[in-house]
Amino acid sequence: MATVDMPLGPLLTGGTLSGHIHDDTGNVPTNVIRTEDPWSIHLDWNINGPIIPFLTGDWRIEVAFERVGPGAEMLRTEAPVPYASGSFSATSVSYNRFVSFSPGYPSLAGAPDAAYHVVVMLTFRNGATPGPFATVLDLGIVQFYDSPKP
Repeated sequence: MATVDMPLGPLLTGGTLSGHIHDDTGNVPTNVIRTEDPWSIHLDWNINGPIIPFLTGDWRIEVAFERVGPGAEMLRTEAPVPYASGSFSATSVSYNRFVSFSPGYPSLAGAPDAAYHVVVMLTFRNGATPGPFATVLDLGIVQFYDSPKP
């Protein structure tokens, strides 16, 4: 599991983004995934401070895949997460989301295996305007390989 602190302004006193890769078939290690298996990224994040009740907007989650070696890089953008969908207390809000991937994602384009550096970017937005805070979470290198199940 990886965790990062969010860079926040004076009206927010704290915030974190945590996440890990989950092989939906239950296989371990989770940084080595068969191409025929579904998998996901489990994300938890929160912010707190006196401005929490007054914010409006959406969260944007993007997952970047940078191929180690020759090959295509990919960027997947998820549907916006409404700010109001979080779990609120007086001065904090938290979120829990899964970003799910179907078998065969990312495509190996005929290669038997490939390694990707996987990064999650979380940005707060108010309409088309970027909000005052964002963060990036490095989930490390993940190997995807084509292999029949035993």
